[in-house]
Amino acid sequence: MDEGAAAAWLSALLVSRRPPSGAPPAAQVLARARAERVHLLVADAVAHAAEGAGLFPAAEIERLAGEIRAAAVEDVARTRELLRVVGALERAACQPIVFKGAALAHTHYGRPWLRPRLDVDVLVAEPCRERASRVLRDLGYERPPFVSGRLVMYQEPLVRAEAGGLEHVVDLHWRVANPQAVSRVLSHAEIAARSVIVPVPGGDLRVPCPADALVLACVHRAAHHQDAQDLLWLFDIHLLASGLAEADWRTVVGTAQAGAVTALCARGLALVAERFGTVVPSWVTAGLAPPEFTEASAVFLRAGLTPAGRLRSDLNALAVADRARLLVEIVVPPKSYMRAVHGDAGWLPWLYVRRVAAGAGKWLRPSRRAR
Repeated sequence: MDEGAAAAWLSALLVSRRPPSGAPPAAQVLARARAERVHLLVADAVAHAAEGAGLFPAAEIERLAGEIRAAAVEDVARTRELLRVVGALERAACQPIVFKGAALAHTHYGRPWLRPRLDVDVLVAEPCRERASRVLRDLGYERPPFVSGRLVMYQEPLVRAEAGGLEHVVDLHWRVANPQAVSRVLSHAEIAARSVIVPVPGGDLRVPCPADALVLACVHRAAHHQDAQDLLWLFDIHLLASGLAEADWRTVVGTAQAGAVTALCARGLALVAERFGTVVPSWVTAGLAPPEFTEASAVFLRAGLTPAGRLRSDLNALAVADRARLLVEIVVPPKSYMRAVHGDAGWLPWLYVRRVAAGAGKWLRPSRRAR
């Protein structure tokens, strides 16, 4: 079974939760499932289907069952910590919105621990950025070294490690995405106005409505990850799309058109229709058809797009006065970042020169395009 056949088998399993016919090589399928981060979903489906008996080696089944149990225990701690974070932000009047994987795990997966995620994405209004960051630091979070600035980054990573070794990572956003062409596709105010409150063990979370979550999922997959076809991200889109009513679809089309991301949304929905048989109304497909003019965000669907091409997209989306500032923020990051990365060794101007020289070649190297 080649990789394409393995991916098709996994896609069918995820949708039906029953192993499709055929006898896939266990090692190849499980390796692909792990690479796609759907191994826990696969293991759970196989364990609960009569057809799953004997499909994988007993030792591998036991190993996966142990991983599911560990993920479930860890999820309790992660959910408790997430509620602590959003509670503190709520008390500080930041109105936090949990979005992307951490939200979808609770809204669209029956058991959230089956949906892997490396961090928690939390959106606040731009004026609340500094206040929200202070709140998290008061909770024991620390900011690792990262390139920051007014234009180069619209999120801030914050990390806290528990005594037992469990690490919590919060990506604090004040815009939904970093690329300039899509950073304003949905504002905090727009998402908050349509947001929903979902119950989780021990409390509640504010998350985007399903229509907004679908637009964000399509944009994130394409704009942040170079049109990556990772099965987990596509399955997110499938689950979101499969639950939409007509009014929700109208919101998707309207938001995509207003935010000039119809091509990104059309691409995501086309992929899940192909992979999972997701039903998308014909009038939605027509509404997301490429406009007469080329959307700036469509650049992220271009094969062979280089970091230099992404930078050109960012510069084109900015006012003239901001273009020079963005270039400076990229080439000359804050001194605190440089010292955190390089320590006290080295003359600072030389470190900047070395940084530019070392990274020059990367700007012209196409980003890896996922399957």
